[in-house]
Amino acid sequence: MSTIEITEIFWKRAKLNLRYQSDKPQILSLKGMGKTIPFECGEDPYTLEINISNVKGEMLPQDSWLIVGDGPIEVSQEILDDITLYDRVFRYGNRKSYNAWITCDEDGNLALNTAFMKQDDNPEKRGRKQDFMTAMANLEYKIFHGLSTNRNKKILFLSQTDTRFSDNMKAVYDRLMERGFDQEYTIDTELREEAGAKRGSLSNVALTRKIAGYNYIFVDNYVPIFTAVKPADDVRFIQLWHAGVGFKSVGYARFGVKGSPHALLSSHRRYTDAFVGNEKLIDVYSEVFGIPKDRFTATGLPRLEHFLDQDVMDRTIAELESEYPEVKGKRVIVFAPTFRGSGQSTAFYDYSVLDLEAFSELCKNTNSLILFKWHHFITDRMEIPEEYKEYMLDVSHENLNNLMYISDVLITDYSSCYYDYLLLDRPIIFYMYDEDVYNASRGVGDRMSDLAPGYIARTMDELVSVLSMEKIEMPEARDYMVDQGRHNGDYIASDRIIDKVFGINRE
Repeated sequence: MSTIEITEIFWKRAKLNLRYQSDKPQILSLKGMGKTIPFECGEDPYTLEINISNVKGEMLPQDSWLIVGDGPIEVSQEILDDITLYDRVFRYGNRKSYNAWITCDEDGNLALNTAFMKQDDNPEKRGRKQDFMTAMANLEYKIFHGLSTNRNKKILFLSQTDTRFSDNMKAVYDRLMERGFDQEYTIDTELREEAGAKRGSLSNVALTRKIAGYNYIFVDNYVPIFTAVKPADDVRFIQLWHAGVGFKSVGYARFGVKGSPHALLSSHRRYTDAFVGNEKLIDVYSEVFGIPKDRFTATGLPRLEHFLDQDVMDRTIAELESEYPEVKGKRVIVFAPTFRGSGQSTAFYDYSVLDLEAFSELCKNTNSLILFKWHHFITDRMEIPEEYKEYMLDVSHENLNNLMYISDVLITDYSSCYYDYLLLDRPIIFYMYDEDVYNASRGVGDRMSDLAPGYIARTMDELVSVLSMEKIEMPEARDYMVDQGRHNGDYIASDRIIDKVFGINRE
């Protein structure tokens, strides 16, 4: 069975051309709508030509058409890097179009997507039922906001992605308490985990009524309730954001890619204030949130303000060594990748790329222990066989920053956790077995090959080889990757945030 490597994609008018390399001409097909449409390919250079306006005398019907062949299909890195450049809009009639675009899924499958489109004169509308529920939610919010008393003295910490305080939230919350804000303000929390929750449920009705009573609302992630509800003009809607800077694209930085936010209706666009780790991240997160740069303030991340305090480190290390005595005397490797999938409800990790036997041999030969810290979105976690538990532990319930203290090496990928780890000046390895496909299906801001402040391993063999080195060197990190609040002092990140939000001038 011959492998088919697609090396070039280009358009000639309404004809999509895919050139490929193979040891012989192939019959490639489009598979969709419960049927398969075969196409004869030309001679060397082998080319699949699809005239979308004339497939047996008709337009290619709208669907996601999987490109299949007699053998496995591979796609060149150059194509995956530029996959969005092959999008086409064919205009016809009165404000109508036929759109065609190429996508690649998490398994590396290539598809030609087609759809008939009509200009939307009301892009802020989302459908009759959703519009009705949104209107009711906003009406309810306005009524309860108007009826709420003393709301300008009420603060809410809100999450719809986790039932626990995020580290950033906790740092700001604790600092408010330390500064005695609870003597003047009512400070409440509403922490939920609602992956896939449907808007308009009784739960969201109650939440809408609750948020209506606060003029200060702190969040640290996407909050779906504010996609429907528009905060009142007197409300400060404050995004702390839990991350420094990662490589995966999020928010509007992945606009047009599966899972991207609505063009107009997203809670990201509602923020009145947003805080980032350093000045250079303002450009990054202005794109992510889709809001003007003047709503941002660079303060350093609250969760890192005591990260380098020796007393905090010593206390945390002692607690973890008591909980996990296996780490004593070992080289500790923390494995903390991000998730695959378009979001919280579809999150996964491909455990087949991990060779636990190879890991166990590495640990045996180098006196190492591997701690797996899976992203909290991933619920289907890898089982560690009994014979490997001497060398590996699943510690996903632990705080990642705490685990960093007892680690000697961090393995991650597109996650932002390296941003924190750089402050410890310890080796980082980026295990990117799927960089090309991830870039095409999920999206990254820049190619990590050029930017990653550590070794890049793309295969298990490469990963084990780097981990077997006597000394793992680190390249110098770019300045935007380092938190500006890393030097501890009296005026910490939480203070800067609180003073900005509540209009306190220290000058």
